[in-house]
Amino acid sequence: PVIVKRPRRKFWYRYLTSIGRASRARRMWNKAWSLFIRNFPVEWPLMVMEKSAFGYVTHSLIVFEKMRGTTLSQLDLDTLAPKDRDTMFRRLGRTLRLIEQENMTHFDAKSSNWIIDVDDPTGPLPILIDVDGVRHYRWTAEGVDRLLRSMREHPQYTVADSLALCQGYAPFARHAREMLRPSSGGVDSP
Repeated sequence: PVIVKRPRRKFWYRYLTSIGRASRARRMWNKAWSLFIRNFPVEWPLMVMEKSAFGYVTHSLIVFEKMRGTTLSQLDLDTLAPKDRDTMFRRLGRTLRLIEQENMTHFDAKSSNWIIDVDDPTGPLPILIDVDGVRHYRWTAEGVDRLLRSMREHPQYTVADSLALCQGYAPFARHAREMLRPSSGGVDSP
């Protein structure tokens, strides 16, 4: 089984900005192999096809191998054992941290762009399925921030999951609780 992606241009000015650049499918191909060579769990790129006219790519598509598992946004978190659930979120955070250590940033690390292979013998394995959001410059914590925002919409997502994700991203950070000050009349007292 394969997944065929045909990137399209949503706005008219994208036709102008893509002059002299590789097609979006070719850029996805290069990013997928760049991440795969660096030992990141990504979907397996199989083939890229392009149709061009006068040196300008008019149509392109890319074929990926279909990965087994469920997207993180649709995964039933309550069916996972507590240890597997903690391992999965730590691996998600660690993957985003390692991407940043390679001077890249995943700007679209939302929960629908991860496949979780729960049948892996070492525990649930997160696999990145949309490599188009990875950019070759570094913005610290942008990927984990995007994932935290998208996971808020998951009904089974808990504070412990958030802590495991953040500990996977920053394992040596100190955990501190915010002290709430009593307030009177809506204004914080000194």
